[in-house]
Amino acid sequence: ENKKNDAIISLVLQRLPEKNVTLSTYQVDENYGNAYTAWKKMGSPQNLSGEQFKSLEAIGHRFRHSPDKKLTTSKGNLNYHLNLPGQAVTLLKFSW
Repeated sequence: ENKKNDAIISLVLQRLPEKNVTLSTYQVDENYGNAYTAWKKMGSPQNLSGEQFKSLEAIGHRFRHSPDKKLTTSKGNLNYHLNLPGQAVTLLKFSW
């Protein structure tokens, strides 16, 4: 589902040395790994308790890891498209 603030990203990788490529995806977005969203859900406390601080710190170290995808190049080239939710950051790791 595309939302108003989503971005459609198209990547073209060229001259890859192998035919088979593995893609690992790591993402932080509004609902996952976002300490700010969790802080707002706590009621936006100005003075955090020790427990609240530890909780937000732990959330900030989490990210979403999607299952690895096996991709195949065409003559060393790979076209890849993804939908990036608004207010998200994604790390794409291609390996061969």
